[in-house]
Amino acid sequence: MPELPEAEITKRKLVALLGKRIIGFWSDWPRGLRITKTVPEVARDIKGLKVIRIRRQGKVIFFEMRKGGRAGAQKLLAFHQRMSGALILKSHVREIPRHIHHRVIFAGEELLFRDPRKFGVVWYGRLSAVMADSYLARLGQDMLSVSFAEFKDRLSLRKGMIKALLLRQDVFSGIGNIIADEALWRAKIHPKKRSVALLPSEVRKLYNSIRGVIKDSIMVRGTSMRDWEHPDGSRGQFQRQLKVYGLAGKVCGRCKKERISRILVGGRGTWICSNCQK
Repeated sequence: MPELPEAEITKRKLVALLGKRIIGFWSDWPRGLRITKTVPEVARDIKGLKVIRIRRQGKVIFFEMRKGGRAGAQKLLAFHQRMSGALILKSHVREIPRHIHHRVIFAGEELLFRDPRKFGVVWYGRLSAVMADSYLARLGQDMLSVSFAEFKDRLSLRKGMIKALLLRQDVFSGIGNIIADEALWRAKIHPKKRSVALLPSEVRKLYNSIRGVIKDSIMVRGTSMRDWEHPDGSRGQFQRQLKVYGLAGKVCGRCKKERISRILVGGRGTWICSNCQK
């Protein structure tokens, strides 16, 4: 399940596409398209566009493009990898993997969107139209750019369970199940604890823990547990450093007393040490 670290790593490894022009687009899954919703329409309109910037917000990767000079209308192509997606550069793989449902074609290169479960999303259209999409328009500030003061203020305005709150992309974008569970374990906070009940010291500890998990994950190239891999086909190693996520039944590595258990928080599977996290 790609989260902020995986999206950031993907963005960094796609910089080779900067300055390149698109010569074609293919898809066998039009249900994954947003804004411009038919494959022929996307293929016709996207041809000739030059990638002028690649950026990221939360888990979404954006390609800003123009056909002409600065006066040309700016278009946006955006990807959300969702549950099982991965963006792959064709030149870096020996064989085309299965489950490729979208292709962006450049001269001498292709950007492949592999998505076994077909939950991924591709937005394409004028910049203003894409950013007005109901999901993107509500996307919260990227967690790596949120200051502690902003983090504290946003938590103070809400009363829900802290784990459910962290997963809301309109509050802080980029946090997923792995980051949330690992950060709450580091901060020794129970995921069902109400945000308004957190002590000031716990808020500070949680903020530092979230950013620490994100940066530690990026440092070891993200988490590759099932489907996700880098655009060049390599895989992340953060799964080797997980302390609670997916480790039900294992003895907690900190207290050495309690076994990790799996519970549900807001309908999401959640892994905790009930001895450490209060």
